[in-house]
Amino acid sequence: MGVRGGTRRRHDDSGGENRVIPRGFSDSDKCLLNVIYKSYIKHHFIYVHYLRVPNRLDGAGALTVPCHPFRVFPCLPLLGRLPVKDRTKTGRRSYYTTFEISALCEVNPTTVQNWVKEKKLRAYATPGGHRRIRHEDLVSFLKRFGMPLPPELGQQRALVLIVDDEKEVREVIQAMMESWDEGLEVVGEPGGVEALLFIGERKPDLAVLDIMMPGMNGIEVCRKLKMNPATQNIKIVAITGMQDPELRERILEAGADMFFTKPFDFAEFRAACVKLLHS
Repeated sequence: MGVRGGTRRRHDDSGGENRVIPRGFSDSDKCLLNVIYKSYIKHHFIYVHYLRVPNRLDGAGALTVPCHPFRVFPCLPLLGRLPVKDRTKTGRRSYYTTFEISALCEVNPTTVQNWVKEKKLRAYATPGGHRRIRHEDLVSFLKRFGMPLPPELGQQRALVLIVDDEKEVREVIQAMMESWDEGLEVVGEPGGVEALLFIGERKPDLAVLDIMMPGMNGIEVCRKLKMNPATQNIKIVAITGMQDPELRERILEAGADMFFTKPFDFAEFRAACVKLLHS
C-alpha cells in the first residue's frame, strides 16, 4: 500500500527497516525514538508524516521523527524532553496545542478541535492558522466540565497579583500570602495601568485590588477585566481603607468577588482567597 506523499515503506513487527535515528540525541533519546517507531509499526500506521523537532541539533538543521497525522500521541513524551520556549519564568507552560491537549486528556485530537469549534474551550489562532490554548483556559475548561486535572497541569503554582499604590501594603500582603501553605507565586504592581499591562502578559488566578489608587482606580480595573472574555474568570478581592458602604456596592457591581476594609482580619482574608483559588 502506498503511503501519503507517494512513498512506500517496508516494515515488520520487529521494528522494521528505515528507522530514523536523528543525530544530536543521547542514547536514551534514541531508545525512545525506537520505541516510538516500533509503536507505529505495531499498530500498522500507514500514513507517515514527519514531525520537525527543533533545539536538539548538531548544526545539520531540523530533525525529523516519523509520526501519523492523527496519532501523534507517542511522540509527545519526546517533545516534553526538549527545550521549550513557551514557558513562564516559573516553568509553567503558557499555551498548548490541540495535539498536546489530546494527549494530556487521553482523547482524540478531533475531540479537542470540536471543543474549540463549539466554543467550550477558548483558543486563539496563530498567523499560520494553528490553534493555541492558554494554560489558564485549559485548566478552567477541565474544572468547569468536571474532568480530571492531569498531573502536568495540577502541579502549577497559582499566580496572585497585588495592586496597591502603597509599597508597604503590597509588601505586607505579599509576604503574608507567600507564607501560606499554598505554594503561591505573588507579584505586586503599583497601579491600575501597570496591572493591566502585567495581565496582558501573564493572566493571574487571583487579583487583590486596592480601590482608591491614583490614575486608574480599582473599580475601573475590575470593570475592564470583567468585560474582557479573556480575563473575566480572574478572581478579584477588593480592598480599601475607606469605610464607605456605597464604595463597597460599586466595586461588587463592577465584578469583584470579595471586599475587605483595611485593616482587615488576616485569617478571614486568607480563607476568602483560598476559597476563590480553589473554586
